[in-house]
Amino acid sequence: MAQENQIIDLLETGIIVCLDETYFEFSNFSFSHLLNKYSNLIIIRSFSKWAGIAGLRVGYAISSEIIIKHLMDIKQPYNVNVAAENAVIQTLKYKDKLFEKVKKLMDEKERLEDYIKSCNNITSFPSQANFILCKFSEFSSEKIYEIFASEGIFTRKFDQKMLENCIRISAGTPEQTDKVISVINKIEKNFYI
Repeated sequence: MAQENQIIDLLETGIIVCLDETYFEFSNFSFSHLLNKYSNLIIIRSFSKWAGIAGLRVGYAISSEIIIKHLMDIKQPYNVNVAAENAVIQTLKYKDKLFEKVKKLMDEKERLEDYIKSCNNITSFPSQANFILCKFSEFSSEKIYEIFASEGIFTRKFDQKMLENCIRISAGTPEQTDKVISVINKIEKNFYI
C-alpha cells in the first residue's frame, strides 16, 4: 500500500491522481481525508467486493466538484442498468448486516493468516483486503491450484514471474476456513506427493 507522503508528493505535482479503494470496507482505511486539500484527487470504490454484487459492476467516485462535473460531461448516457440500481438500493437498506458479514470474513482471514504463519513451507504477504497471497516453497502455483481444486476450493493462481509459486486465497465462512486449513495441513505433511 502506498504511503501517504508518496500520494501527497504526486498530488503536489498537480496531476490528477486516482486511488482505487475497492477494498475500503475490508480495510477501513482511506485517503479520503486528503480530498479537502487536493482537488486533483479521485477515489474510486465499488459495491462488488463487500456487497457481493460483482457481476453488476457498480462503483462510484469521490472527488472535487470540478472533477465530478468533468466526469459527468464525458460519461455515457446511462449510469447503471435497472438490476444494478435495484441491487445497490437493497444493499444500502441492509448495509449493517453486510458489514457484519465483512467483519466475519476479516475474522476468518485473520484466523487463516495466523495458521499460515505457523507453517514451514508457506509465506503469506500482508493484505488489507479479504484475501491472502501465499507463496509455497515446495510446489508450483499450478500444482497448489490443482490440489485446492481437487478438494473443491478455488483459489487464484498467477503466471507472472514475480508471483511464481503464489496463490491467492479468499476469506470465507468458518467451515470454509477449516477446509482450507485442512488442505494446507495436508500440503505441509506432503500428503499430495
